[in-house]
Amino acid sequence: MASVSKAFAIQMAGMKNRRRKKGGTKPPDAPFVINRHGYNSWNDNGIQSAADIALIAERTYFNVSERRKKDATHRLVAADIKAYNANINLSRHWMLFGKDWDTDGDTALCAQNPITHADLTSNDWYLKVSGDIVTEDANTNWCTVTEAYANAFLAAALSRMTDEGWDGVCLDYLIPEGMMYVNESPYTPDGFASPEAFYAAWQIAVAIVVNGFKNAGYEVFGNCAGELHHTTLVGAEHLDYTPYAYMRTLFDGSVYEQGFMQGFDGSDCAYQTEWLYDTRLTSLRDDPLKVWLSQNGLRNTVSNFASKKRLCIASYLLVVPENQSRRAFNYAGDWSVDADPELSFDIGTPTAAFTKLVADERRYYRPFTRGVVYVNYEADTYTVTLAESGVDFDGNRYTGTAVIPAYTALILGR
Repeated sequence: MASVSKAFAIQMAGMKNRRRKKGGTKPPDAPFVINRHGYNSWNDNGIQSAADIALIAERTYFNVSERRKKDATHRLVAADIKAYNANINLSRHWMLFGKDWDTDGDTALCAQNPITHADLTSNDWYLKVSGDIVTEDANTNWCTVTEAYANAFLAAALSRMTDEGWDGVCLDYLIPEGMMYVNESPYTPDGFASPEAFYAAWQIAVAIVVNGFKNAGYEVFGNCAGELHHTTLVGAEHLDYTPYAYMRTLFDGSVYEQGFMQGFDGSDCAYQTEWLYDTRLTSLRDDPLKVWLSQNGLRNTVSNFASKKRLCIASYLLVVPENQSRRAFNYAGDWSVDADPELSFDIGTPTAAFTKLVADERRYYRPFTRGVVYVNYEADTYTVTLAESGVDFDGNRYTGTAVIPAYTALILGR
């Protein structure tokens, strides 16, 4: 069991004394509330009433697929939400190279690809290998990457967004590995001479769609354009891998969908491998794009949900700038729109960058004007010496020292 150094305790005490020094004229900073986006808040039953829409409007960003209110005759459009908050940034969610079987145009409660199954079939726009459609799972087919498909996708999406008040677009189902692997084995899709030819066509298709949306005045985000994705990429962060680097030259913003927890595996979500925390923190801190930190695997049915959620919140707080205009946070939960008071737990604004508590260990802290954040990404317990007492979101007071178990976080306000 390790303890924080005496030098750190003295440093924190010095910060305490500077905060209490009298005679300053700077007014106290406003309460700090985490910007929240809407990625992974897609439960059809979560957007059914005016109260649901009012909850959406409390967020900074909201991203939603083409959705119905109550029944198939009432489409949720941006104006419905902006009636409650004119300043919210709203984006339409589209699956660029994917198509779910239960999301078809005007007949479904949710449409994530604007082209109908009938048009995809008649134009032979489903991706195939040896004549069979390539699927991600039992419900989702992959689509081809030809220019004809890309132009048709763009035209159909724009026609369904015109004059509805949307600010942007978030594109999902982008990554070429998903289309070129079956059971982890690579193959060349039908109609392409080689994997290299497929990748070249993919680049052109992505550019057609992204630039088309931009030319129409929309900001464009890309899902997973800022993180690891396929198992073949283990050891490489997004800036080092060609498809990610290419997409990032086109996009205005990126979604880190897994964030600080791994994806949902059907029953639970696991902690990330330890080495990833260092690179993920650095990437989130330095990413020049706008970033939505999401947590697809963090659902309220997983083990230790409350502790895992706090770890993810604290990780965001480690890297968030004082001005949150280019950052936002969310997690899946039950996939509906909710209000989480823990995201409004006020610890003020950051006064310094995150720092390692111990040089060669993945344990971090970051001071705020009215609190402090500690994160322990290591597999053993850590004991920290507190410069002053603090209270966590649950009302527990800590004085003297605090024990931080493995893979947990402590967020203290004063």
